[in-house]
Formats: sequence, C-alpha cells, structure tokens
Amino acid sequence: MFRMSFNYFECICTAPNTFDDGSQLECEQCDQTCQTCYGPLSSNCLTCNKLYRQSELSSCVCPPEYYDVGQLECTKCHYSCYKCFNEKADGCIVCSLELSLRIIKGNICKCIDEYYDEAGISKCQKCSYRCEKCENQPDQCLSCPLNSKRSFDPIKGCPCPSEYFDQEDEINCQKNVISNAKDVMVRIKLNVSLVILLPIERFKLVPVYANLIILKQSFQIVEFVGHSVMNVYRIPQIVHHVIAIDIQLEILANALRSNKEHLQVCLNIME
Repeated sequence: MFRMSFNYFECICTAPNTFDDGSQLECEQCDQTCQTCYGPLSSNCLTCNKLYRQSELSSCVCPPEYYDVGQLECTKCHYSCYKCFNEKADGCIVCSLELSLRIIKGNICKCIDEYYDEAGISKCQKCSYRCEKCENQPDQCLSCPLNSKRSFDPIKGCPCPSEYFDQEDEINCQKNVISNAKDVMVRIKLNVSLVILLPIERFKLVPVYANLIILKQSFQIVEFVGHSVMNVYRIPQIVHHVIAIDIQLEILANALRSNKEHLQVCLNIME
C-alpha cells in the first residue's frame, strides 16, 4: 500500500479499494463488500458494486430477497421471503405484504387469507371465490366464507346446498328459483287449508255472518295468490323461459284448484 503527497502536510491512499485508518503507515484494505471506503473501519463504504450490493447507511448490503454469506456475491433467499438469514422457508426476517401478499409467522412468510402458496412463486395466488382459505390449488378449500350458505367438504370443497346454486364469482350461494316457486305453492296450500278446516261453529254466529267471514277470507287468498303469481313472473329473468312457464302454470293450476275447493265449502255452508 502506498501514499502520495498532494501537499506538504497530507498523504492519502491512492491504491484501489484501500483507506487510511489514521494510525498505520500503510493503507488498509476495504472490506470485500465495499467498492471504495473511507474508514475508520474497513466496512465504512463510500460506494458499492451495484451488481451484487446496494448502499445503506454507509454499508453495502444485500438487495431484497438475498442474504449475506460473507462474500461479495449474496445468496438467494427462499422465494417466500423478502429478507432472510438463510435459504430455507423458515429463515425469513421480513415479508412483503404489498408485493407478495404475505405476513410473517414464526420466521415463515405465509399467504394472507383467500390466497395460497404456489411453489417457486413469490406472490401468493388467489383462492377460488368458494373458499375462505385454500392450499395448493384455487379450489382446494380449507374453510368456507362465513354466511355464504356453503358447507365444507374435504373432497368437494365448499359446495352450495341442494336448494341453492353456485353462480360464478359470487361468494354467497344463490337461492334456487324453483325452490322459491315451490315455497309459494306450499304457502298457498297452507293458507287455503286453514280456511277449509276453519270450524264455523266456533264463531257461534248466524249463517249470514259465517258466510261473510268465509267470503272475506276467500278474497284474502285470491289477493295472496295474485301477489305470488306476480312474483313468479319475474322468474324468466333468471332461468330458462321453458322452465319458468312450467312453474307459472303449476302455480296457477294449484291456485285455481284451491279456490274451487274453497268455494265448494262456502256453498256447502250456505245450504
């Protein structure tokens, strides 16, 4: 190591990658991580070799996703880590939520909910809309979204129950319109049955008043059927028109049958 005097009072180091520690006659070698340095320590870097290192607080450190192994060239971290101390999955120090959608748990960078880890890929992949959590594949569910009507099945994942159907990209199962129509028919039958089985004797009224009660109830049933049928007419917006027509005809036929039975009861009482 040599020094060169630029003036009468000072001698400086001119050899590449050396520095003056202020006490030794000869210039000292910079740390291998530095391209140039200034002392008093060999690791007090001025510049870094940008091919392998980046400058940080007067040091040349490894870039993100690499770690220091005591040489100029850094070694790659596990693909899930943003910063690490070895190449293993449990050697992470920092995760990247913004870039990789990961959070650290016990030195492991795990994917956040609704995302899964695909081997060799830093960024977590999106689970299927059917899953709250998944692994290995989008549809390999570990749990189902809350209040979605879905139930967990270790083989099928998170399917919808029979009275619901799965609509693409909809987390919640959709109510089957055919089941809705059946519900309407059940309500019509129940309402009519309540009137037919109504014991008129309980009212202890003269036949005229009894007839008025039944006639009023009959109008309420017709009004209910009307609303139900109007609701069913919206079905073509959702299902195939042929299925919708079948449902409408079935409800109308059932309503007419029920009303006919009810009118017969009225006539029997009035006799």
